[in-house]
Amino acid sequence: MGIVPNHFFLPMPVLILCTASILSACGGGGEDSFSIGGVVEGLSGSIILQNNGGDNFTTAENGAFEFSKTLSNTSDYLASILSKPAAQDCTISHAAGTVSDAAVTDIVVSCEDIPSTAPTPTPTNIAPTANAGSNFSVFEHDPVSLVGNGVDSDGTIATYAWSQTAGPNIKLIQADTPTSNFTAPTVSQNTDLLFQLTVTDNDNASSFAVVTVTVKPKPTNAPKANAGPDQSVDEETVVTLLGSGSDSDGTIISSTWRQTTGPNVALANTTALNTTFTSPTVTETTQLVFELVVTDNDNLTASDFIIIAVHAVNIPPTVKAGNLKNVEAQATVNLLGSANDSDGNIVSYLWRQTSGPNVSLTDANKAKATFIAPTVSQETKLTFELTVRDNENATASAFVNINVAALNHPPIVNAGTNRSVDKQTNVTLVGNAEDSDGNIVAYLWRQIIGPDVNLVDANSAVARFSAPNVDQNTDLIFEFTATDNGNSAVSDTVTITVVSTINSPPTIKAGDDIRIQEQGQVTLTSFANDPNGGEIISYQWQQTKGPTVTLDNANRADTSFTAPKVSQRTVLEFTVTVTDNDNTTATDTINIIVFNSAARFKVTGNVTFDLVPHGANFGLNYSATTAAPVRGAIIEAIDTDKSEAVAASTTTDTNGNYRLNLLINKNYFIRVKAQLKKTGTSSWDFSVVDNSSGNALYALVGSKFNVGVKDSTRDMHAPSGWDGSSYSSARSAAPFAILNTVYSAYNKILVAQPDTKFPALKLKWSVNNGTANGGTSYYDGDSIYLLGAADDDTDEYDQHVILHEWMHYYTRKLSRDDSMGGSHTLRDILDIRHAYSEGLATAFSAMVTDQPLYSDSIGIQQSSGFTIDMEDEELSNPGWYNQRSVALTLYDIYDSNNESGDNLTLGIKAINDVLTTAMRSAPITSIFPFITALRSNNTNVASAIDALFMAQSINSNSDIDPYGTNETNHPGDPTNILPIFTPLIVDDPAINICSIADFGTYNKLSNRRFIRFHIASEGTYQIKVSGSSTSDPDFILYGNGDVSFSGVSGTNETFSPLLIQGDYILEVYEYTNVYPGNGSSGALGTTCFDISINII
Repeated sequence: MGIVPNHFFLPMPVLILCTASILSACGGGGEDSFSIGGVVEGLSGSIILQNNGGDNFTTAENGAFEFSKTLSNTSDYLASILSKPAAQDCTISHAAGTVSDAAVTDIVVSCEDIPSTAPTPTPTNIAPTANAGSNFSVFEHDPVSLVGNGVDSDGTIATYAWSQTAGPNIKLIQADTPTSNFTAPTVSQNTDLLFQLTVTDNDNASSFAVVTVTVKPKPTNAPKANAGPDQSVDEETVVTLLGSGSDSDGTIISSTWRQTTGPNVALANTTALNTTFTSPTVTETTQLVFELVVTDNDNLTASDFIIIAVHAVNIPPTVKAGNLKNVEAQATVNLLGSANDSDGNIVSYLWRQTSGPNVSLTDANKAKATFIAPTVSQETKLTFELTVRDNENATASAFVNINVAALNHPPIVNAGTNRSVDKQTNVTLVGNAEDSDGNIVAYLWRQIIGPDVNLVDANSAVARFSAPNVDQNTDLIFEFTATDNGNSAVSDTVTITVVSTINSPPTIKAGDDIRIQEQGQVTLTSFANDPNGGEIISYQWQQTKGPTVTLDNANRADTSFTAPKVSQRTVLEFTVTVTDNDNTTATDTINIIVFNSAARFKVTGNVTFDLVPHGANFGLNYSATTAAPVRGAIIEAIDTDKSEAVAASTTTDTNGNYRLNLLINKNYFIRVKAQLKKTGTSSWDFSVVDNSSGNALYALVGSKFNVGVKDSTRDMHAPSGWDGSSYSSARSAAPFAILNTVYSAYNKILVAQPDTKFPALKLKWSVNNGTANGGTSYYDGDSIYLLGAADDDTDEYDQHVILHEWMHYYTRKLSRDDSMGGSHTLRDILDIRHAYSEGLATAFSAMVTDQPLYSDSIGIQQSSGFTIDMEDEELSNPGWYNQRSVALTLYDIYDSNNESGDNLTLGIKAINDVLTTAMRSAPITSIFPFITALRSNNTNVASAIDALFMAQSINSNSDIDPYGTNETNHPGDPTNILPIFTPLIVDDPAINICSIADFGTYNKLSNRRFIRFHIASEGTYQIKVSGSSTSDPDFILYGNGDVSFSGVSGTNETFSPLLIQGDYILEVYEYTNVYPGNGSSGALGTTCFDISINII
């Protein structure tokens, strides 16, 4: 066996020159690889060739051959013959060399037959077998031993010869012995040295074997071992050793645990980093020491130690506190405890009481303690704990219960007052019993004197019988017995005198049931009368149900008491019995219902407002006013006892109903806020405020009331303030009429999109909002301004007006609206955006009300008005620039009233889907992107959609696009109207378009002209708008619907924005055609501009 430092190798009986795993390193290189081969000649049979001691090639054919493994450039090779045909001699030439940038093909194997006969046959010598040992690795500068041997089956080995065939030259010592030595050379990387051992036998036959020694650079860093932190554990527990190892310049290849100190334990796995064992049984703390050794890939080792302190575990003592005992009050009680400690002795006892009335313990620190049982009113359990401690300070506890029986006090019994009754009348016997230290468990009435009667309910406190028919006054004596839970029974008697003459009994009324808060004062008032003209000689009040209370003057007509504290609704029952001068009695009962001070009672109500409809002349018809429900409004209960704080709140339902739970006997008033508010998946916050008073929120306030002790109703109504000829009082209904319309609006949207989150909106209304200076109701981007001046223009009851403005809010916040706004009439020819915006808003008002007649009341007493009929299809100048064309078509798309030419009912969802998706990304908001998206979303009815729009001269077909590219309809000279969006191409010559004022100014058709262009790649572009010296061209650039740039000065506009890829709209206008300053006469009219765009 050959030994090198820190390595062990076993010899193998094969020739090994370079293993497959290190072929690329033999002789260096490793880049390109080349084949090794040559030719075989004269072969007759099978031959095995070998290259570099490990690459075998077997063949039975002559000709070219190649070894299966290729070698990298500069690698050494050595070919040899492992076996040959027995009848041939084979030799090999050019067997060794170095690969040099080409495949090796000059190895020649030559075979020839051995003569079959010989003159003098001689025995054939069998060549010896050489073994150079297994390949191994060493570090530079290490002493190395080459350990070989030879075997000769038919002789002896005569000589050994070691020689180096590859690698840096070294000096071999004792190269002629089986074991040769050398010192490993200095290397900068792993380097292979190849050695050949040749053995020759006593017949001069020889063979050789090769071995590869890989020399590695000395490692710079040894590994590190970590056996983990020292541990303290109890005996007979599973202990885990958590080891680890690291190597900064290599890897850990093995680990070993061994125990060095302490009682031997069995490790679960000695070669794993993590292992376990069970700590031994010890009588005192004992240390176990373990060593962890780790080895890295350079065969360097490191170790670390861990100490495990094993502690002996004390077994706690056992204890008994004795058995359950039942004792009488004032008896001497012995507590008898016992304890045992299996591995020590008991050093202390301690008794302590854990429940029941406190007693004084004697000898509490001994196994036996005593005490005197306390006096109790009922059977009571006392619990005691005995704790013992052993010499190792371990404790144990046990408990014992002592049941102490009460000293029973007999009950106090009263069979009632002696009295007289008429013969053949029904008589009630009312007994009463009280037990100061328990409760009554049984009653018994029995007759002891007089003619027998049939007692009914003789086993209850109240019994009845029918007085017998007697000829003279006769006494009946009854005994009433009550038994308590201590089995003490006490009796009392009452005498009932049966009068032979008929006496009508008195009448008695105990009053109506009373509801009261706990701790409140209750007065019971009875009213009695004797129909015989006699007198009432006695009253007797008695409690028959509920927590016991103390009655003041229970023997008078009126009695009183303090209601008990209760945790829930509790009923107390009282009977009053009166006796007349003929000793005849009568009884009545009253219930007192007591409530906890935290009890709440329902306050419900219905909230309405005066809803004034429109009449035949489209003014308001006050005579047809109805009370309509206030829907969805915030209801608040205001606590007048707490600085008018909000005590509770809710909202009205669709019928105007509300419900609040308010505290008993508290003072409140109800406030209805003109506000609709909700949070959550869908949300909104709409409020009606007084813009003439700091935007104060309108509210309807009720009168102050006390909740009392029962449910109540608080209805509220907001009147219109109209007295038949004028508004003579507060117009409380107006804010709620506005709120009612908004409620319908957002609920219509929720039908289409239930999870809509509406941005907050204030609706500003005041009796001071008039039409001075041409004012109207409008949406300003943040709030809606509504008219309210009487005898001028009031809009609180004009639902279409409110809904029209609400749709402007909705499209600005949750869709998109590029309209510039401004005044307009039904006959105006409008900017494409304004026509779409106003038409959509008008159509929406009809959709929400399902009323196609748009009505707006005005004038003295609001008695006149105007209307727009959504079903009137006959228009002058119909088209995409006419708001009525837009309104009528959108309403026809929605409604279910399909007249001639209208076969479509898509409802609000189809319209809302377009508003909240496609319109948000439209190049410019108009009817054309709306139509394009509507057709795309509803392809099955596209032809019906086309028919409706075409009926209003609006192009709608399969070629429709958001720009209205194929639109041909126009209201005048098409030159300055069509195309609606004029195309402009980058770097093409300028185009010429004109701004006109033919149809008016500001928001009329072609005041503003639209140019569309496409940017193919991001860059800086120069946009130029130039006109005559008298013109003032202004422009706005839109990208994806947003304003990207604007210019408002000079006769020429030039700007150079950085534009990203996409489509753009350039809006160009003559300033005076939009802002004439002097009315329309200030407009220049037709004004033309040259427009170009060039990349810079």
